[in-house]
Amino acid sequence: MDQISYKTTYVNNATVKKEWVLIDAENEVFGRLAAKVAKLLRG
Repeated sequence: MDQISYKTTYVNNATVKKEWVLIDAENEVFGRLAAKVAKLLRG
């Protein structure tokens, strides 16, 4: 049976993936848009 790992992972300059994200907020409900943005920020 698989076990859940609670190991904290750290990123450094060699492993981080930096990219721009353009979000089209037209015709979006603010709360749902905020949830999508939060999900992107968390990774």
